[in-house]
Formats: sequence, structure tokens, C-alpha cells
Amino acid sequence: MYRLRHYDNPIQAQQAAIWLMRHGVLAAVVGDHVSTLGPYVGLTTRHGMGSYTVAIALERQRHEAAELLVLLDAEPAEYESGWEGQSVPDLSGLDPALLPRCPACAERLPADASLEHCPLCRSEVDVLGLIAGEHGPEAIEPLLAENQSGVDDWITDELLDLVAADCPGCGYPLDGLPHAGACPECGSAYDKRAILETLARSASPDR
Repeated sequence: MYRLRHYDNPIQAQQAAIWLMRHGVLAAVVGDHVSTLGPYVGLTTRHGMGSYTVAIALERQRHEAAELLVLLDAEPAEYESGWEGQSVPDLSGLDPALLPRCPACAERLPADASLEHCPLCRSEVDVLGLIAGEHGPEAIEPLLAENQSGVDDWITDELLDLVAADCPGCGYPLDGLPHAGACPECGSAYDKRAILETLARSASPDR
């Protein structure tokens, strides 16, 4: 996949990836250490420091994706019920000893991945980033694995209609074509669902 932007906050990165997919760009949050947070998006910490990379599958969509993120920056998106919720892992089952303290006041933070401010001093906090920084991303991998849905549940017909894909054989754009069929350029059989599953599972920001 192709690196597009880095975020310090995993929720912002996840929302950016969802925003891109809603506009036809297959995206994921990827990096050096990836654990699945929903089929399309991996919760990533680089060197345990809380850096989250949004990457896209198709190089030809880089300019379009960058412009979409500019729009998102200017006016944060409102997500349909269920989409944004998938971006916040349930930390209720996390060992309480792993819950981080607020860097500003040392108050123990609650098990809430969506928390943005310390309940005591109101300083900005990143609960997931703090956990990963102190204990490594493996500390929350079991919780993410428990809560994730299967890839097939995420790749809906609506998503197949929206997201761009290229022929695995020749790279011809399959945008607007049926979900499965023969590539009009090389004649190879294609299945968009299989293409998206492969891209989602092999996410790696090598470029």
C-alpha cells in the first residue's frame, strides 16, 4: 500500500481511513506493527510511540485521496451509525493494571479508547497510544481480535460499488464494472470481493 499521512491519534487515523473508503478509496491504518482493528484497518504503533499511518491501495488514487483528507480536515465528517463505532475498540476487558496514567496529572485513566481529555485535569490524552507506548501494541491485540467482525461482513455490496479496484492480471481499472466478471482489457476473471479481501489482509506501507 501507499503511505498517505501520519496521525498521532488512532481514532483520527481510523476515521480518515473510513472517510476515504466511503468515497471510493480503499484505505487502511498500517505500519511496522499491525493488529487488526476491523477487517480494513490495523491499529498501528511505530516503535511503540503512537504513530498511525493511513495508506491507500492504489497509487492512481493518491491525489484524490489527499484532496479528500483536506476536505475532512476542513469539515470533519459525520459517520452513519455503526461506522464510527467500529473504530473504537472496547477496553472494558483490559487488565486494569495496564490502564495508563494521565501524563499531566498522573490520574489513572478509564478504560475508554475514545477518551480525548483527562477527567481530572482536562489535558488531552490518547489512551490507546499511552497503552501501546508503555506496554507495546500486543497489550490490546487480544481485545481487538475478540471484537472484530469477519472481512466478509465488512465488504458489503454498497462498498463494492464504491471502492475502486484494479484487475489483478493487467492493472486495468475495474471502477463501475460488476462485482465479478471478466476484465475488458485482458479477459482475466476477477472478483472485486476477493481483490479487496487480499488488499485488506496484506496491508503494508512499503511505499
